[in-house]
Amino acid sequence: MSGMQSSMSAYMDELKAVLTNSNMLALAEVATKEDLQILHSKQVEMALAQVATDDQLANSTMLLQMELQQIKDQLAHNNDLQLVKEAVETSTSIFKKELYQVKSELAELKKKCNGCHTADQKVCVYKDENYSVGSFNVGCSERCECFANGTTICQNRCDPPHVSVGSYTLNTSCTETPSDSDKCCVIVSCNTTLLSFKIHLNESNIAKHSGFSPGGAGPVNLLHGNGFWNPNPAPWYVIFDFHRLYMVGGMKLSNFGDVTHDVAQFTLETADSIDTTYGYRLVTRATNVGKGTNDPQLFTFSPATGRYWRFNVTNTYTDLQPWVEELTFHGQPAKERTCPTQFRKLGEQCLRVFLGPAEDRTYHQALSRCQYLGGTLAQLQDTSHIIRHISTDLGKGNWKFWVGATFKNKKEGFRWLTSGKKVTNWDDGQPDNGGLNVFDFSDEHCVEIQAWNAKYNDQDCDEKRSFICQIDPMVTESIEEEVNSSQLGQVEQEVNDRNEQQEQSISVTWRNCDDVREYMLLHIESPPSAIRQIFPYEDNKNKGVLVSCDLITYGGGWTLIQHRDDYDSGLMDFNKLWQDYKDGFGDVEKDHWLGLDKIYALTHQGPTELLIMLENFRRETAWAHYDHFVVHSEATRYTLEVSGYTGNAGDSFTYQSGEKFTTIDVDNDQAEANCAYKFGGAWWHKSCHESNLNGRYLRGTHISYADGIEWKTWHGYNYSLKGTTMMIRPRRDTQDDQQQQGVIQIEAL
Repeated sequence: MSGMQSSMSAYMDELKAVLTNSNMLALAEVATKEDLQILHSKQVEMALAQVATDDQLANSTMLLQMELQQIKDQLAHNNDLQLVKEAVETSTSIFKKELYQVKSELAELKKKCNGCHTADQKVCVYKDENYSVGSFNVGCSERCECFANGTTICQNRCDPPHVSVGSYTLNTSCTETPSDSDKCCVIVSCNTTLLSFKIHLNESNIAKHSGFSPGGAGPVNLLHGNGFWNPNPAPWYVIFDFHRLYMVGGMKLSNFGDVTHDVAQFTLETADSIDTTYGYRLVTRATNVGKGTNDPQLFTFSPATGRYWRFNVTNTYTDLQPWVEELTFHGQPAKERTCPTQFRKLGEQCLRVFLGPAEDRTYHQALSRCQYLGGTLAQLQDTSHIIRHISTDLGKGNWKFWVGATFKNKKEGFRWLTSGKKVTNWDDGQPDNGGLNVFDFSDEHCVEIQAWNAKYNDQDCDEKRSFICQIDPMVTESIEEEVNSSQLGQVEQEVNDRNEQQEQSISVTWRNCDDVREYMLLHIESPPSAIRQIFPYEDNKNKGVLVSCDLITYGGGWTLIQHRDDYDSGLMDFNKLWQDYKDGFGDVEKDHWLGLDKIYALTHQGPTELLIMLENFRRETAWAHYDHFVVHSEATRYTLEVSGYTGNAGDSFTYQSGEKFTTIDVDNDQAEANCAYKFGGAWWHKSCHESNLNGRYLRGTHISYADGIEWKTWHGYNYSLKGTTMMIRPRRDTQDDQQQQGVIQIEAL
C-alpha cells in the first residue's frame, strides 16, 4: 500500500507538475496573446502616429510653402513699390527740372519783353529771332512758331508772314491741343516807325576815317550824296560821332554805280567811346550789296544803341578801293545806358564781381554762372580799369579772378571769347603752361587776372577762383511817338498769367534762404535782403520760422542766425538764459539770435557753410568763412562742429569746435567758473573763448578783459566790435548741379 501510495503520490506530483506546466503554458499563451495584442496595439498606435506625423509634416510643409509664397509675394510687392517709388522720384525730378526750365524761360521772357520798347537789343521785333514760351510767342521773324503747353510746337505760322521793326499786338488764343487751323501763335502787326526817323548828320559828325581821299573825295561826301567817298589805301572805314546815344534800326547805302568800285560787303559796328579799349560791337554784316546802281539800298537789323558808329567796307567787287556815294542812318535818340541790379558800369560794359571763397568756381562753372545771368566772363584788356573798378571789393586779399579768355591752339594762343583778339598784358614769364611749347602737356588753358599787379596768368581750368561777369548795359529808348500802353502791357500780363497758373499748380516750400534765392532767380527778383518764412524742420514741415535772408553777399542764399549792430545804441542784452538761446530772441530785422533749435534743424538739412561778417567802429570790415558748420541737438547740449576756415579776420572760432553751449544758467564749459557769467555772453565756451560774439556791447576799446563782442585774431580781447553777422547756407560745393536745376522744395497739389 505504501508503495502504491508512493506511486500515486509521485503520479499526482507529476500530474500536478504537468497541470502546473499546462496552466503556466496556458497562462503564458494568454500572456503572449496579450503581449501580441499589446504589441499590435502599439504597432497600430505607431502607425497611426506615423500617419499623424506625416499629415502634420505635410500640413507644416504646406503652411511653410504658403508662408514662403506670401514672403515672395511681399518681396515682389515691395520691389514693385520700390520701382514705383523710384519711378515717382525720377518723374518728380524730371518734373522739377522741366518746371524750372519753363519758369526760367518765362522769367527770361518777362525780363526781355517787360520793357519791349525801352530796352536795347530787346525790342521783341527782331527779324530771324523768336521768343517762344508757354502758349504764346513774342517776336518777329520770317516764320513764327510757338509752343502749346510749353512742349508741343504748332506748325501753323503767324499772319502776316513777314514783319518789320515797330510796335506789335498779341493774340494769345491758344488751345491746349491746337489743331492745324488754330492760330495759337502770336498775330504780329508791325509798322516802320523806327525806320521813318532819318538821323541828320553834318561834317561835325565825321569823327575819324581811314586812307587818303584824292580830289576832294572825302567822307563828308557821304552825308549829302554829292560826289563820292574814295578812301585809299585799305582799311576802308569811317567813324561817325552822333554826339549822343542813338538807337539805330536801319541804314541806306548808295554805291557809285561803277562795278569796279562798288561795295560788295560791309560791317556796321557801334561803341560808346571812339577809341575804346573794349572793342566795337558788331551791329550787322552785309554780304549781298547790289552792284552797278547808285539807287539807295536799305539794310535793316536788330536795333542797336551807341554814340560812335563805324562803317567798314570789307570787300569790293574787284578788290579796288570803294566809291561810296551816300550813307544815311535811321533811328531815334536813346537815353543813357544803365546796368542791371548788382552790376556796375565800366566803359561800355557792366561788371559784377563774385569775390571770396564762398563764390569760388572752376572756369566753366564761372562761365555758366555769368551766362545764366545773361552775360559772360569779363573780357576787358585794360586791366587797370578792372582793378580800380573792383578795388572797393578787394579788401586786402591777394585775389585772382577768372576772365573770359582761353587757349585756342598753339598757333593762335590765348584769345578773348567774344572779340577773338589776342590776350596781352601777361605777368612776367606768362603764359608758361598753355601748351605753347611742344613739350608742354599741362592743362593751364584758362586765364586769370591777379589783383595785386593787374596782370594775367594762365591757369588750370579746374582750379577754383573768384570771377568777374560782364553784361551789356540796358538802354531806355526815347520814343518820340505815343506808344499804346495797352499793347506794351499785354506781354507782361501774359507772362504774369502763366506764372500764376504755374504757381497755382504747385506748392512752394522754402526750407532755407537758399531756396528763397532760387525762387527769386526764377522770378528775376534780387532784393539785397528779405524777411521770409521758411520751414526748416524735417519732423514738423508745417512749422514756419521767420528769418532774415541775405540774397546778395557772395552769391546770396544766406540765412542769418545772429546779427548785432548799433541799433538803439546796442542796448539789447544778449546775456540771456538757456531757454532764450534755445528758442531765439530779438527782431529778425535788427539785433537777434535765431535759436539753437532752429540752427540745429538748418544745419542738419545737409552740409552747411558759415559766413561771419565783422565790423569795427571805423567802418572797417573783416570776414571768416567756414566750409563745415554743424550744431547738434539739445541732447548733446548743442555741441558745435566747425572747420575749414578762410578769410581775412583770422580764425577765432575753430578753438570752440567740439564744445557744448553755455549760458549764465547752464554751465557746460571746461573752466572752473561759468564762462558765460564771467565774460558776459552765452557761447560755445571752452576755457573760455577766442571769440565771444554774444558778449557785452562795449563800443570799441575797453579796459575790461574779453567780455565785449570779441574776435581775438581781429582786434584782440580789449576791443568790442560794432557789428556782427553769422549766416549759414547749404554748402555750395555739394550744390553746383542742384543750383543749375533750381532746387526748391515743390510738392504737387
